[in-house]
Amino acid sequence: EGGYYNGFIHIYRSLLSSAFKDNDSIAVVTGCLRIAKESIFTNGNNFRAVDVTSPGLSQYFGFTDHEVSMILSYYGLSQYHGKARSFYDGYRFGQRLVYNPWSITQFVMDAIEAMTEGGDIKFNCGWLNTSGNDILRRLLKKAVGNDDVAGDIEDLGIGKAISKRIVEQLTFDNMYSTTDGLWTVMLHGGYLTKK
Repeated sequence: EGGYYNGFIHIYRSLLSSAFKDNDSIAVVTGCLRIAKESIFTNGNNFRAVDVTSPGLSQYFGFTDHEVSMILSYYGLSQYHGKARSFYDGYRFGQRLVYNPWSITQFVMDAIEAMTEGGDIKFNCGWLNTSGNDILRRLLKKAVGNDDVAGDIEDLGIGKAISKRIVEQLTFDNMYSTTDGLWTVMLHGGYLTKK
């Protein structure tokens, strides 16, 4: 975003090439966009990218309903499971609905604090202000004036589903080239989920 893309890719490629050389058992967690296409893994081959659309390993991208039930039970909060489901569930990874781990842990910590101090247990948006939204803002600004995008956002706002093409190999270098980048970032960033 600050104009350092090409320099960063060069440095990162050198760093990861050293890390991967002769190492066949390493995993890389990169954030919400795939980066295999960036050619930063020059000494690595046959990477398997796993993201929100992948069916395998989906239970590891968040807490399953069973895990949330166990967590709430452990902390004496079982009576809040239904409300926690309606407030924090809804991310679909592969074919599985999962809870955002940050949201659940924040809820549990806040609930324990409220019980200790005799306050009310509240459900908050624990993920607010946890990351920057510069990329999303830039993508939305680029889409201003596009009636199709505006209509789709209105539909989402009233709970309708939309059908969009998701760019699996989206990179920071090409994400602004079409409105597909907007929908891909919104899906992979957790702003939207698959129906």
